Formats: sequence, C-alpha cells, structure tokens
Amino acid sequence: MQNTFYFLRHAETEPDVSKPISNWALSEKGITDSQALAKNHPFGSIDSIIISEERKALQTMISISPKLGHQNVTKYASLNELDRDLTGYLEKTPYEKAVKSALTNLDEPYKNDIGEWETARDALTRFSKCIDNIDKETEGKRILMIGHAYTINLYFASRLGKLNEVCDRLQTNGPLDWGMVGKNRVLIDIAKTKG
Repeated sequence: MQNTFYFLRHAETEPDVSKPISNWALSEKGITDSQALAKNHPFGSIDSIIISEERKALQTMISISPKLGHQNVTKYASLNELDRDLTGYLEKTPYEKAVKSALTNLDEPYKNDIGEWETARDALTRFSKCIDNIDKETEGKRILMIGHAYTINLYFASRLGKLNEVCDRLQTNGPLDWGMVGKNRVLIDIAKTKG
C-alpha cells in the first residue's frame, strides 16, 4: 500500500421507510455529531477525500471537509454500502437476523419475500478493488474515505484475516468511528476488540 487511508463510518442516519436504505439521510444528531468531529478531528493533514455515492456519506463529508481545509472530493459507486435496498425496511429483530446471516455466510445473500441483499463477498470485492485502484493511482498521500458499516468492517476483517469474526466486530463500532490502513497493514483497527 502506497498511501495512508483513514476509513470513517458516516454519521447516524434517520430511517425512512418510504425510501430505499441507500437514500437515507443523516439524522439531526448525525449532523451535529459530524460537525463536532470536524472541530476536533484526529486525521491531521488530508490530501484527498473519497466517498461513496450515498447521501449519508456526502452529508458527513460536507460537515467535515471544510475543517480539513481540503475540497478535493471524489465519489465512487464501488464504495457504496452492501446493497440492501431490494428487501425493504426491516424491523429490529428481523434486521439483526439478516445481518447475522449475511455476515456469517459471506457468499449467500440474505433473502426475504420481497428481494435479496448483495452478498457480503461481492460487496467486499468491489470495495477492495476500488481502494486498491485508488492506491495504485497515487503515492504517499493521506486519504480520508467516508463510507459505511458493512463494507468498512468487511475490509478491515479481511485485511486482518478475521472474516469469520466480521459480524461480532461490526457490533463494536458505530457512526463516526474510524480506522487507519497504511504500509500494507491495519494501523488502527475500526473494531474495538481486545487483543
């Protein structure tokens, strides 16, 4: 890896059952929290910002980027969250079962009567390829990536050889948590696990 990447989960969203999940926006708390992070961000000097094409990543970036003193922002569809739009909104208990199913059986999509999710393996593959391509295009840069819970946690678990633990690792971090990858290794793990 030729660059240092900071992977930041977007701020808290406001569920909206009338819209696909990929179109949800930040909650008022999410906006306030991302503005607070901008005032005391831990990222130091950033050369560029990359984000998914989803609204919640864009809104998080809008709050943070002015404080970083950098406006070079590029959107990539390949950095979008694991696609869950076709199954519609899930209440808490069915959602938790769906997450466990999707992140335990990486090659099997979660399905319900309405549709199915993208597989976790497919989401990880497209996300990883995008990061690898960005890394090949530049050298020695500090890049902030604003993205999503599933894809970022899959990426970190994969780099650490812990894909079998990704579901448990996901539960240890939340909105606006971050990790760092550089020098071909995880420098700061997004998961708040012991050991």
